[in-house]
This record gives sequence, structure tokens and C-alpha cells, in this order.
Amino acid sequence: MAIEISKQRHPGHITERGATHAVVDANNAERSRALPSSDVPAGHRTVRHLPARRAGESLDVYTRRYYRELLLEAAKADPAVALCKGEKMSADAHACFRGSLGVLRELILDRYPRIAPPVAKNAALAARDIERSQRMTVLGNNDLHVYNYGVTLGLVDGKRRPVFGATDVDETAPVPFACDLVHDGVSRVLEARVLGLNEKKAVEALVEGYEHTLVRIAKDPARAAVPLTKNNAPEGPVRELLAKAEKADQPRWLARQIHADTGLFRTSLFDDAHVHCPEQRKAVQQSLELWLQGLPQGAARPLAVEVADTIYRRFAGTASVDRLRLQASVRLTLADGIQSRHILEIKEERPATYRPTETLQECARRAAVNARLLQPGGDPLLGDTLLGRVPTLVRERNAYEVDIDRDDLDKRSRFRDYAQVCGTSLALQHAAQHPGPTARRLLDSIEREDLGGRLEDFVSESTRELGDYFEQRAYPLFCEVFAELRGELERKSKTAATIV
Repeated sequence: MAIEISKQRHPGHITERGATHAVVDANNAERSRALPSSDVPAGHRTVRHLPARRAGESLDVYTRRYYRELLLEAAKADPAVALCKGEKMSADAHACFRGSLGVLRELILDRYPRIAPPVAKNAALAARDIERSQRMTVLGNNDLHVYNYGVTLGLVDGKRRPVFGATDVDETAPVPFACDLVHDGVSRVLEARVLGLNEKKAVEALVEGYEHTLVRIAKDPARAAVPLTKNNAPEGPVRELLAKAEKADQPRWLARQIHADTGLFRTSLFDDAHVHCPEQRKAVQQSLELWLQGLPQGAARPLAVEVADTIYRRFAGTASVDRLRLQASVRLTLADGIQSRHILEIKEERPATYRPTETLQECARRAAVNARLLQPGGDPLLGDTLLGRVPTLVRERNAYEVDIDRDDLDKRSRFRDYAQVCGTSLALQHAAQHPGPTARRLLDSIEREDLGGRLEDFVSESTRELGDYFEQRAYPLFCEVFAELRGELERKSKTAATIV
């Protein structure tokens, strides 16, 4: 039967035509859930784009409306997930910041327009500043924060090994280099305040790591091809993460997730956050066959994919907690004929904050292509596809993924050291495509003071000001909105659970 997206807003994400039904887990029926719905038609923009700021609308009024629409849209898919999103973002100012990319966009456009991505700027301003913009623009991340770095597999001396760097690729696009530094720096300011650490030292370390790495790349462009590994990372939290990843045992990790003979997920995994949904296997099989066709040609491209089982992930992430996220246990046939089992994650693409005219399908394709440019030798299975009519990104999950958390950064020296290594990682990413020329161009921009002064002073001043807004205005506004909507969300969540 044809696969389509349920027109009901309550759980029922991928359904057979004419039926929205709960997914029954034969092994654990009392934990069964229906999948959340989505009205995302292929090739068309969705109502789930970030709320646009209205002409003459003050930043505070926009921020309140942004948060309200954010929670209400999440509730249309799954009220329990909307509650989870509210709980996560109301935990502290930094958690709120992580789910507030649209608010940060408006702040930057209001107060620091010269570092806004070109597509978001006023056309007349961009025309006046075109020469400066050309010096400053790189292929950037656009969504950096303290916990958006981690360990993944990358190419080192022709072999795939754990490397450290930014891990979220959804927002990648051309951007003035300072935009990434400011995004990252605001996050460090807010997290330092939550942890009671020195925010100024952390931001200075971030900029220092970035500038020093550009200088080294300008002198020796080959350095840009050397990612951060356990062998070259400085002592501190990042080297510890890499050492942990080096010790990972992929076969053992996989055996804890799935049965080796059948590929079925182990029932011990199933709970409210990991919902068994075997009925989605056919839809996922069709989706991954389309994904396979879009992967780049090469030895790493599988010849065939066979889906054995699927689970639905709930409550994962902060900004993306309301996005559909499935995991599939698959058997891949590789170019040499060898078959091996893998776990792939299929995640619904989100609207691009700085590229509002893109369709979700264009967002997914851009993210996949740019990730391969920014992470040479990274996940060879990273690609995009359609799940039913929902644009998604596909990536491999494995034992080598290790993320930083708060407990790793609770001391002043570790917080500062981590910021410096992240600055190094960001410079490597910005210079990845054309190392020598890019590094020299960015250093020329810094020397010319295109930002109106010294880079360190600009980033310190701007991140403090933007951090103040999030702590003193945006975070309290979110808490007010969540308090107003909480009762409604709880009622909807209980009603949805009763229906299921």
C-alpha cells in the first residue's frame, strides 16, 4: 500500500493510506505508542518553519511569540514531546538558548548585522559591504554551542579513527566567520554563568584557539588536513573523550543493541523513549533505498540495504526534540560483497534558520553535501532521503560517538581548555576546503579590523551583550510562556495517551 503522512496532528507519523493506527509492540504491548504526525509534503515549505518577525515587531514581543509557536507546533506532533521540550528549555538560560536559534538570528540582525549570513542581510547593506563580506565568508556551522562538539569517526592517514569536532550539520551554509564565533561564545557565556565559572576567560580562549590555528594553517596549509585526534589534542577534556572513543568496542556495542542473527532490536531497549515500531519497516526500507541512490559514488558506498527492525526515538535533543527520529537495524552489502550489520538514524530535517526560503528537502540535501565538505572522511553513510514525504537526514550510530557533558567541564581550567580546543576545531572547519588561501583571507580580515576592532574585543563584547539578553529577557519570557501553556500541554498529553 502507498505510504503517506497522516493528516491528523496526533501520533501517526508514517501510516498506510486511510489508516492512522497505534504501533503495537508484540513484545511489550503496554509500551506501544503511535508515531507523531507531520504534514510535510515533498518539495514544499512547511508551516513548521520558524516564526517570522513582523514589521515593526519589538524583539521582546517576537521572542514571546516565537516561544509560544514553538511549543504549540511541537504539541501538534506529540504533546508529551512538547512538554519535554518545555522542561528542557526551562532548566536554565543556556538550555533555553540551545532551543532559541531564531531569537539569536534576530538579535544578530538587530545589533550586529555585519556578521549575519549574506542571505539574511538587507540587500543594500550587503551591496555596500560586499568586499568585506567576501573576505569574511566561510562555509560555517551556524548553530554552534558548548555541547555541539564531540567525537565521531573521521579519516586519519587513510584510516577511519575517532576525531573531535562539531557534530551538528543541519544549519551549515556560507556565513561570516565571526558569526560562528559569536554563536559559540554566547553559549559559553551562558554556560559559564550556570556553572559559576569565568566567562571572559572561556571566550578569550575560544578566540585564541581560533586565531592561532589560522596562523599555523596559513604557514603550513597541510595542517588543515590533520583533524584533532588523541595523538595531537592537548591534555584535558577533549583528549580524554578521544581516548575513551579509541577504546570503544563496536561489535560489543552492537551486540547490546541488536540480535546478531536476526538484526532485531533487543527488547531490553524498549521504553517510553525507545518505542518498538516494526510496522514501519517497509516505509523505512523504501526510504533507505532512496538514500542509497543519493550517496556519493565510491568504495564506501553500499550496494544494497536490508532493514531488519525499527524503533522510534522520543525525547532526544533540545531544539530538535520534536522532530521525528527513527533508528533502523540494517544489513548492508558492501562493494566487496561483505555483509555487515549497522544501526542508522533517520532524523526529520528542520527548517534552516538563516535560509527561510529553502524547502525542507533542500535543507536536507544542503546539510548532507556540506557535511561531507566540512568533515572529510567522516560518516560515509551520511545522506538525505524522504521518509514517506518527510525530508530526513540519515547517519550511522556507532560506539565511537562520545559527547562532552557538564560533569566534564565543572572546573575553571577544564572549561577554558575545552573552549580553546573548540576554537582550534572551528578554524580547521572554516579552512577545510581551501586551507592556505582561506586562512590568509580570514587573517587579512582580522588584521583590517573588518568587525570594527580587534577580534577578541568584538567577540567578548558581543557575546556578553547577547548573553545578557538571553539571561535577562529571553529565558524569563520562555518560562512565562511555558507556565501559561503547561496545563494545556499536560491535558493534551493525557488525552493522547488515553486514545493510544
